[in-house]
Amino acid sequence: MKLIVNNEVREFSEERLHVAALVEMLVAKNASAAVAVGGKLVKKELWTVTWLNDGDTVTLITAAYGG
Repeated sequence: MKLIVNNEVREFSEERLHVAALVEMLVAKNASAAVAVGGKLVKKELWTVTWLNDGDTVTLITAAYGG
């Protein structure tokens, strides 16, 4: 499966992924994240039921700490 994640084409061996699985792969454990698919925000409670399709555009934003 090919996805465009933060303007970068990424390939995944999985045939299907939901948003929660993608976040688990790409975000450090316990980090806060926000996800949009096709420009629409996906609420965290819907991550496990929001399936991604080949070619989807995903914006993944994580919190940065520091000063």
